[in-house]
Order: sequence, then structure tokens, then C-alpha cells
Amino acid sequence: MLAYERVNCENCIFDRCVMSNGQLLLFDLLENKKQREVFSLPEMWSIDRLCEKYYQFKKTDGCSCSFLNSSRRHLQYFTDWVKQYGFDTSGEKLSDLNSVILSDYRQYLAENTKISVVTANVYIAHVRMLLFWAENIHGLSHPPMGVIRLFRKNKVKKGHGRKQDRSAISWDELERLFVAASVVDTALLLLGLNCGFGNTDIATLKLCDIDLEAATVSHERPKTGVARNFGLWPETVEILKRYIEKHRGKPAREEFAELVFINNLGNPFCWERIDEDGTFRRSDAIKNRFIRLYKRAGLQRPYGRGFYSMRHTAATQTALGSNDPSHVQAILGHQSLNAQKFYRHDQTQKAKQAQQKIHDQLKETLIPRIIGARYVSFRGCIERLK
Repeated sequence: MLAYERVNCENCIFDRCVMSNGQLLLFDLLENKKQREVFSLPEMWSIDRLCEKYYQFKKTDGCSCSFLNSSRRHLQYFTDWVKQYGFDTSGEKLSDLNSVILSDYRQYLAENTKISVVTANVYIAHVRMLLFWAENIHGLSHPPMGVIRLFRKNKVKKGHGRKQDRSAISWDELERLFVAASVVDTALLLLGLNCGFGNTDIATLKLCDIDLEAATVSHERPKTGVARNFGLWPETVEILKRYIEKHRGKPAREEFAELVFINNLGNPFCWERIDEDGTFRRSDAIKNRFIRLYKRAGLQRPYGRGFYSMRHTAATQTALGSNDPSHVQAILGHQSLNAQKFYRHDQTQKAKQAQQKIHDQLKETLIPRIIGARYVSFRGCIERLK
């Protein structure tokens, strides 16, 4: 015969099932403290336990490895900081975290000259996300969010940190990059310029996304989920054909077979994972190739300029000569401009117009001639330049 009895056990309360002779059916669940914590109430969680639960929740939610790693690092930074001031994160709870501690942490970030306002806001954002999650999911109370609000004015941390160059790449620089570029590099550069693709966009591009006969590409932006339907320039079509036929690696795994860009080892150009021990690992061949390309071209690469600058360049060149911000929105695959996306149905047309603007500017440079002379077999591109 089975019976139930109420158990109060070190920060946890639950009903346990017992046999008529008193033998516990749930004995194995009470062997150690870690297993007992399965039954603990959120109000009893320590800050460390809360961070662990938050991490697992986000992992189950399908967040990227980059986000999970960023969350873990920045929350660890926060808990390490509060420990210096006598706050025991392994024992004290969220209810013990007061507004003075959060305010002092924000002030510490404001006075840290090694980090910029953008970086400081990342540190703050992860703490805020943890607090919001604790409140919305588990109903836990926390200090007012205003005490750890984001910095809204750059002058608060003016001159702090090392400023990264996010400017667009000039046409003169692009010409030199294309001169030094291999077939693979040329394909990457053209996708960045033609479609406004960044590293992850290219790394996740599938063979089924591209129709080289129709000269189109349909690829949902991984970050926002916004569908993008672009036309491919003749130069882009030809270089992609050459890359796929001659330079695409043999996929090392079956799940890689659908990707366009595979390296010589059979792996995707970009990948990231979290090992069983929690170690974050990533590889970005697109970034590394871009850095090497800058060196081969004999150009001085400004601090912070990576392949993602091609996306900035596409946006900048699109905006030049256009008073319609939806052109930039279309080529970048952004969710805003806010409500207008629900009423306008010209996203594809806007994207094509945006691409045409960049292509018209490209044709005024030496880049088509460079590509045509070295890699492209079709004659149309050369004829247009005569």
C-alpha cells in the first residue's frame, strides 16, 4: 500500500511516496544535495543557481552558442564583481540583491576606461535579461530596473575603450581587394556587396537557396528570420558557378552537404558549438580570409574592420542617392521600419532596386574588369566595359 507524507528538507518541500512498511520509493532521489535541489523552489535558489537555471532555459529555448557563451561570460563577470564586496553568490538569493549593489556595478562600468559605452551596455543587458527572466518566468522580485539602466549618452564614457572602425569600405579599397582575391574570396566579397550578406548569412547559405539559372537567391536572415529574395549580378552568378564546380570542398558530414561554402577539410566556413564541459568553441574562416586578403592587397586594415564591413558597405552605397530608407531595410533584412512592414508589400522590388544601385556604382569601377579578366568566362561583362 502506498502513502504520501510531507517532507521539509533543506530548502525544498515535496511529497514523497512511501511503502506501508516505511520503505522509500524515492530514496535514490535523496542521495545527495544536488539531486535534492531538483525539488527546490525558485525563491530558495542562490544567485549562482539562478544563473545556471537561466542558462539552461536559454539553451533549451534554442539560443545560439554565441549568445549562450556571451551570457555565461558576462554574468560570471557580474558575480565575480559582487563577490569582491562580500556578496556570497553561492548562498545568497535574488531577494538579497539590493539596488545599491546594482547601482554600484553600473557605476563601476561607467568608470572603467578600458571598455566603451557599447561594451558596458552589453554587460548591463545580460544582468537585466537575467532579472527580467526571473520575474517573468518564476515571479521573483528584484530591485527597480532603473538602477541598472543602459547608458544612453556616449559622453558618459567618452574616450573609453578602443573605438572600432565601422565605416564603409571605399571603392578604391574594394578594387585592390578584388585584385588580390582568389576565387573563394571573390565569391565572398560579391555576396557581401550584392546581397548585403554577413559572415553567418554566407555560412548558412544552402545550395537550394540559389538558382544560378534564374540568377536569384532566397535566404532567410538567421538573426531576424526575415525572408530575403535577391537577384544575383552576372558577376556573382559566374563566380559562384566556378566556386561550386572547382573550389567547394567535399562535405565531411552528411549534414554539411546542403551548404554552399565548405572548406578543404569538409567543414562549414563558420561554425560554433558548446562542448559537454561547457567550453565554447567557434571557427570563422570568412573573417580570417578577409584579414589575410587585406594583407595581400597591401592595405592597412583599421581596428575593428572585418568581413561584416561589407554589409555596412552595401547599406551605405544603397543609401547614397536614395531617400527611401526601405531600400536599406530590404537589402539588410531588418524587421523595422516598424509598422510599415505590415502595410507594404514591395520588399522584393525594393531589394532589387537597392541591388541595382550598388551594381551601377560597381560598373563605374575597375572591379568588373578585374573579375572578368581573371575568373569570369562570360563575355557580356567584358563587352559592357569596352
